[in-house]
Amino acid sequence: MLENVISGIAVVQAYNAQDWETKRVSRESEGYRDQAIGASQDRNRFIPGLYVVAGLVYGLLVSVGGWLMSEGEITTGGFVTFLLIMTRLSMPLFIFGILVNQLQRGEAAARRVFAMVDLDPSIVDRDDAEPLEGPITSIEFCAVHFTYPETKTPVINGISFKVEQGGFLGIMGHTGAGKSTILKLILRYYEPNRGSVLVNGIDIQKLTLNSLREQLGFVSQEPFLFYGTIRDNVVYAREAEEEELEWALNTAGASEFVSELENGIETMVGGRGVMLSGGQRSRVSLARALLKRPSLLILDEASSALDAETERRIQRNLLQTGEARTTIAVAHRLSTIRNADEILSMVDGAVVERGMHAELVDAGGVYSSQWAIQTGDLSKDD
Repeated sequence: MLENVISGIAVVQAYNAQDWETKRVSRESEGYRDQAIGASQDRNRFIPGLYVVAGLVYGLLVSVGGWLMSEGEITTGGFVTFLLIMTRLSMPLFIFGILVNQLQRGEAAARRVFAMVDLDPSIVDRDDAEPLEGPITSIEFCAVHFTYPETKTPVINGISFKVEQGGFLGIMGHTGAGKSTILKLILRYYEPNRGSVLVNGIDIQKLTLNSLREQLGFVSQEPFLFYGTIRDNVVYAREAEEEELEWALNTAGASEFVSELENGIETMVGGRGVMLSGGQRSRVSLARALLKRPSLLILDEASSALDAETERRIQRNLLQTGEARTTIAVAHRLSTIRNADEILSMVDGAVVERGMHAELVDAGGVYSSQWAIQTGDLSKDD
């Protein structure tokens, strides 16, 4: 909880929630303190208990041994030898008691670790799965239905479309319409309940995961950067020569801001890229995807943090360098997908419109309405 509060300190300050968060963390800290004190009390009762038992045993041994020695049952030397042996044995027993305590604490931690290690992935290669040969030349959805395991409401309802090599498919719709779910099905984070996803005419479930994802480049709405330098994050997928690295940064529109940094491409980005702005993280993430030279580029609101001029420049770069690359882009900002070969307009998991930008604007449907809102082309009556 404390880590979460520190990560979101800007929001805490914006809402003047410092006192509330302080009380919340204090309550959790008090609970942790009480549990720690309780554990210490148990330990403190255990160790002194061992000493009490040992003292009583020694007292009993000395009393009984002294009486036996006075009765002539044992010799003085034998009695002293026995006491010395018992003294040598007592210390290992004390250490064993402390070791048992440590083992119990380790067992509790090990149970949590192994509970995670023993989790089996639900998406795995089938026994008859074969590697994908060559680049991705087509992606096709055939009457795909999908519902997330934890919900009962269908997210995708019988969607069908096909994208050929070098094509550009745009997907738009309101929040919760199922746009990002389509991308997750292509990435095989999930599998459809009904229907099929075809890659090069082959059911995606008949292909090995590694060979499929080797051909994919993915940029998410909230780009994740690992702790390290900009270079480390861009070459994450594969090592590359400086020329390729510069090409990827330039195509992603990142060369300009990277060159202005004091350490350039060797600049540390911090955990999750906190040292960079949202737009800079997006461009580094796009450069990482492009350096992989994927045959299918998947963009999930990848330009949401970019200004209009930067987005336009990146689009121009992608169009100039993507002759054989297929692109599927999800976007709320319609300017991102206006140049798509086909645009799918989604509502509640179903495609309600499809076509090119000009066709959809003239149709006066959902896409046209959103375009009018975003461009300000609304009548006074509206």
